[in-house]
Amino acid sequence: MGKYYTGSTITVEGFTDPAGSASYNQHLGQERAEAVSSYLSGTAGLSAATLKAVSYGEARNRQVVPDAQGPGDAGIENRRVALVVDFAGNSTPPSTTAAAN
Repeated sequence: MGKYYTGSTITVEGFTDPAGSASYNQHLGQERAEAVSSYLSGTAGLSAATLKAVSYGEARNRQVVPDAQGPGDAGIENRRVALVVDFAGNSTPPSTTAAAN
């Protein structure tokens, strides 16, 4: 990110399955997003100023499998963190080369 997309903002989005209360899931989604954001700014070396952590909790319109929920592996698709890169276009993205056959 720092090499090819300088000036980008990374939104770390936390999600949960619908098990539990809405307020608990909102908080849990925020904790997930902040844990990944902390990793990216620490271990991965990204600037904390370019990271934003948000929670969508159990928002139905953002569930991968509507209403799927735990315990165990049931609903695991809804318990996740997603990264959204907002690229302002101030730098040159990496080039892609089509493989020749």
